[in-house]
Amino acid sequence: MLDMKLLLSILFLTVPLFIFSQEDIEEIETYQRKLWVIETNLELVNPVNAFGRNVDSNKFGMSLNVLRERTIDGPLFWGGGIHFFNLGSENTTYTDDLTFEEISESANSLEIGLDILFRYYPDFFFGPVEPFFEVMMGPRFFYSYTSSQSLTLGESIGFDVNDFDVSLAYGIGVGLHTTVYNQYGINTKLLFHPGLISSYLVKRNDDTIISENPLDFFRSVSSSSDIFRFQLGFIAIF
Repeated sequence: MLDMKLLLSILFLTVPLFIFSQEDIEEIETYQRKLWVIETNLELVNPVNAFGRNVDSNKFGMSLNVLRERTIDGPLFWGGGIHFFNLGSENTTYTDDLTFEEISESANSLEIGLDILFRYYPDFFFGPVEPFFEVMMGPRFFYSYTSSQSLTLGESIGFDVNDFDVSLAYGIGVGLHTTVYNQYGINTKLLFHPGLISSYLVKRNDDTIISENPLDFFRSVSSSSDIFRFQLGFIAIF
C-alpha cells in the first residue's frame, strides 16, 4: 500500500513537469520554424526620368537583404536591406612641385540606400520557381569623396568628403525565387525604386577637361533619383 501511494505521489509530481516541459519544447520548436531569408545580389541600375538625364549610362551595384518570416508558415517576410552603386569616378596623377612626389588622386560619387522591406510569397509555384512581391522604403544617401596617395612612398596621404545629401526613397518589385538545392536558390528581381529630390555629383560630358584635380571632372546637380534595379543573386532560407 505504501508503494502504491509512493507511485501515485511520483506520478502526481512528474506529470505536470512533463506537461510544462513539453510546452517549452513546443515553444522552442515553434520559434525555430520561423524562417530567415538572406540574399546577396549583383545589380544593374538603370536611372530614369530626370536622374537618367543627368546620369548617362547604366550602373552596376550590389545589395544585401535579411528578412524574417512574420508568422509561422505565413506568406509575409519583413526585414532590412542595403544597396549601393557608383555614379562615377576619376583618377589623376601628377608630380608635387614641392616634394617631387608622384601623387595619385581619386574622386568617387556613390549612392547608398537603406531600406525596410516587406516581401509577400503567394504560395504559388512553377516547379522549383516561386514568385514574390516586395515593397520598400528608406533613406537614400549620395556621397562623394576624394582620396590621395603618394605613389613614391606607397602610402595614403589624404581623404576628404566633398558632398553629402540624403532623401527618402520607396519602391515596389516583383521577383522569382528558384530553388536549386534544399534551402539554397537563385534570386531574380525587378524593382522600380524612385527617390525624392537630392543633390549629387556626376561626371561632366566634356572630353576637353585637363586638370590635376579629379573633382573638376564632376558637376553638382539636383533632381529626383528614380531608378530601375535588375537583380541576380544567391538566396538562402533557414
